[in-house]
Amino acid sequence: MVRALLLLFLLSTPAYARIFLEPEAGYEVGKYSKTITTLGVLSTSTDNTAHGFDYGAKLGYRKHFLLIGGEYETSSLSGSLITKDASAFAGFAFLHFRIWGSYIFSAKITDGSGSGYKVGLGTPLLYWLRLNGEYSVRNYNSYSGTALAAGSSYGASLKSVKVTLSLPLNL
Repeated sequence: MVRALLLLFLLSTPAYARIFLEPEAGYEVGKYSKTITTLGVLSTSTDNTAHGFDYGAKLGYRKHFLLIGGEYETSSLSGSLITKDASAFAGFAFLHFRIWGSYIFSAKITDGSGSGYKVGLGTPLLYWLRLNGEYSVRNYNSYSGTALAAGSSYGASLKSVKVTLSLPLNL
């Protein structure tokens, strides 16, 4: 009986539909790797720790326990790395936590662009404040920095973890 009540308490959700806006701000830590190859020979390879502030917002729709929507965020990371991501997310919201996955269809960084994905978990701290954690992987395959030599290729990735505080607003 206690297990059944505990399960009901953890998995219950309010029965309503709504549009929401959720601005967020936090801190991101990860590893940035970049490789430039010229005529099949490795020219430049870097591995750096990247960390810095992140902010953005989600705009979505919630029906019972399902979440869908879009997100835009930007990060200012160490080493003058600036990321700008646009993504679509889907997830599940329960009474005391929510979980989601996102496809990053537009991932831009200081000298490249690409795509990626992320997964997240959030829980309310107060009625109007949420604590969120996300793991993201971004792969950049299109170079937009200074001109590369003919026959060169570019590849970069950013794998990171971030913790944010968000303010869910029902519209």
